[in-house]
Amino acid sequence: TKSSRNECSCKQHIDDALMICCEKCQQWFHIKCVQLGGLTKIMIKSIENYECPFCIVSARVLLPPEDHDLSNNDYENLRRVVTSSIKNTLETEFSNFMEKTKADLVAESSKAVKSYVEAVKTEVKTVVEQKPPTQLVKETVRQIDADQQERVKRECNVIINQVPEKLSRESDMQFLTNECHIKKEDIITCFRAGRNTNSEAVTSTPRPLVVKLKSKETAQHWCDYGKGRKIICSDEAGETKERIFWINQDPRTLR
Repeated sequence: TKSSRNECSCKQHIDDALMICCEKCQQWFHIKCVQLGGLTKIMIKSIENYECPFCIVSARVLLPPEDHDLSNNDYENLRRVVTSSIKNTLETEFSNFMEKTKADLVAESSKAVKSYVEAVKTEVKTVVEQKPPTQLVKETVRQIDADQQERVKRECNVIINQVPEKLSRESDMQFLTNECHIKKEDIITCFRAGRNTNSEAVTSTPRPLVVKLKSKETAQHWCDYGKGRKIICSDEAGETKERIFWINQDPRTLR
C-alpha cells in the first residue's frame, strides 16, 4: 500500500492528475491544489527544490547559470509558464467568488419571496377569519354588480378635453350646441370631471367636460363608435385660427 505521503492533502484521487513533491516534507500535491494548474508535465520536471505552501512556498525554476544570457526562446517559454499559471489561478478564484455571490443572491431572493408569501397568507387568513366565506362571496358579487351598473350608466357619456372652462354650466351647454352641434334635447346634463381648485373666472388648465346623452346609441354616434369625433371650431376672437377638439367615449366604460 502507498504511504499517505504519496497522496495529496486534499485526500482526493484524480485520475491522470499531475502532481508535484515538496523537497522539504516529501509530501505530494496535485498541481491545482498548490496553484500551479498552468504548468505542464515538462515544466514541473524543470522545477528544482520545490517547497509546498505548508513549508513556505519557494519554487525555483531551473534556469541556466547567471553568466549565460537567456535566449529569446527561453524568455518566451518562461513568460508563457508564468502567464498560464497566473491566468489559471485568477480564473479559479474568480469562479469561486462568482459561485459564492450567486448562492448568496439566490438565498436573499428566496428569503424575500418567502417573507412576501407569508405576509400575503397572513393577510388572507385574517380576512377569512373576520368574515365567513359566504359573506365574502356575497360582498364580492355585490361589488362586481356595482361596477357593472356603474359602467352601464357611463355608456351614455362622452368626454371632451381642453374645452375652455368658464365656471359656468351655461357656457358649456353653448359650446356643445353651438360648436359641436349636439341637439339640446339629446343632452341630459354636462359637468366637469374632478374638483376645481381655481376660483378664477377662466381656469388655465380646464377639466375634462363630461356630457351625459340620452342613450348609448347617441353617445356611440358622437364618439364615432369609439374612434373619436373631430370637432373644428373657429377662434373665440373671430380670427381665422381654428381650435380642434375630440369627442371621445368615456374611458371608464372600458374597464
